[in-house]
Amino acid sequence: MRTPIAAALAGILLFAQALASAPTPEERFDAALKVLKAKCGEFCGFGDDPAETKAFDALWDTTQDWTVAFLNAHPGITAERLKTELLNRHPMNIDAESIAPGWATLLARDLYAFSAYWGETGDTFLVDKRDGRWTVVWDVRKADAGKFPVLAAWRAGRLWGSAFPIKPDAQGRVRFGLGGTYAQVIGTTFSRQFSFWRWDGTTAEPLLAHTYQQTIEDQQASVPDTPRRVVVRAKDEYKTVSACGSCVGRQLDWTFRILPDRIVDEGKRSLDPEADFIDDLYA
Repeated sequence: MRTPIAAALAGILLFAQALASAPTPEERFDAALKVLKAKCGEFCGFGDDPAETKAFDALWDTTQDWTVAFLNAHPGITAERLKTELLNRHPMNIDAESIAPGWATLLARDLYAFSAYWGETGDTFLVDKRDGRWTVVWDVRKADAGKFPVLAAWRAGRLWGSAFPIKPDAQGRVRFGLGGTYAQVIGTTFSRQFSFWRWDGTTAEPLLAHTYQQTIEDQQASVPDTPRRVVVRAKDEYKTVSACGSCVGRQLDWTFRILPDRIVDEGKRSLDPEADFIDDLYA
């Protein structure tokens, strides 16, 4: 008969053997990537195949596991050093295959927004320090899309993008913006999405979410001017002239004011009012 001590030692040995045989996050990442390449190749993120969504979930879950392990293994790492480390592991290349996230944004003390991507699909998640250890506290894939149905595209793996900080609200709660680009096969006009969120320490609540069109030349125009204002460059169509996929179309600046108690949509301003006048005249 085994003594209690012997039984405990045997249990520890079995547990250690199980850990040794468990796949590493890198191995799980490679396995998920292999499934995606076999299933959809270069055209992932364009359908509603449950198997494809499951493989994407596995991909982003492994990135989250790697990120938390990296942070816990590098206590005291600064935000700038972290960005450099991630860039070294995941260069800004759409074809890059890396378990490391592509971007890190410091939203508040000990609160980071990480963005992972592969090809034209991605995920954004928040990591916070709890009881001295880093842990994932929120994932846009699991956000409630009831109020803003366009957010469901993140769940299906059809977007990739990153977060940026905006001014906290009157109660000091963290707020941030999230910009994303929809996966598409070809073209120089992109469908994009932006949203604003409030973090209450437990979850992120969506405050606004919209979709819009943008040309490839104007992607750098959609940036927060200040923590109190965000301007989005959008592409629209004239009434009498067709805006082809490679045409700049009717260019608009869509402005949002970040106030202490709310976010105000201040509307769209045409960058070429003279062309609008002629368009209205012909229409």
